Amino acid sequence: MLQASERKVVVGVALQHAYYASPESVIKLGPLWKNPDPKSLELVSQELLRSMDPETRAIGLMLEQALDSTVNDPDPIQWRDLALDMYESQVNLVDYTYRMAEFMHEEADVEKKHTLNRIYDEFQRWQASVGEATRHLRDENWTEAKIEIEEAYSLSQSGIFDSLVTLNSNYKGAIEIQRRDAKKYRDTIRSYPSKLSRSQPRTMKSESQMIILKLESRLLRVQLVRNCPLLPIN
Repeated sequence: MLQASERKVVVGVALQHAYYASPESVIKLGPLWKNPDPKSLELVSQELLRSMDPETRAIGLMLEQALDSTVNDPDPIQWRDLALDMYESQVNLVDYTYRMAEFMHEEADVEKKHTLNRIYDEFQRWQASVGEATRHLRDENWTEAKIEIEEAYSLSQSGIFDSLVTLNSNYKGAIEIQRRDAKKYRDTIRSYPSKLSRSQPRTMKSESQMIILKLESRLLRVQLVRNCPLLPIN
């Protein structure tokens, strides 16, 4: 069972991330940092995980590390098989990325070229997130794998891929398969435990002490800004 000081470290790191990635989460995390009560942590984590924003869901996943997980580690054979499947998916996404580059080069219509460029960028981001999730999976870093696969899943739902199907209906089946697989990977990895290794609280502690001092100052400044809107936060 994590000690209160260890839970506070987890919340502090999540809070630091929230300032840059999900500012709307800061107001929920401030009270948790002051009092990292397990029940409150669980409630806030679940609320953040219901967000439509993958960055906000990532903070919810970070908070899960401060909870006492009763979920067992996945079977090594199963998660290694999953990593192989995800690698295969990444290879396909990389192939689609290169094809979009070829289509852009051949396309004369300016508007279609612009759409293809956006599709290229989204495929690039999608495959990169799948690759990062696979890497963390192989390192048995479940929380980071969850965060990356959340991003990959969110990217897979982008409407820009529907535009690709409109431009070339031959991709309809491929996009459906990739989206289905992204959801399957996400659902599977989300079932894995979110917990710190025993060394993590110690290695995070010295760094987080400076983070926490900065957060205290920043939280105070945010409160002052509410009373004086013209005062800059930085």
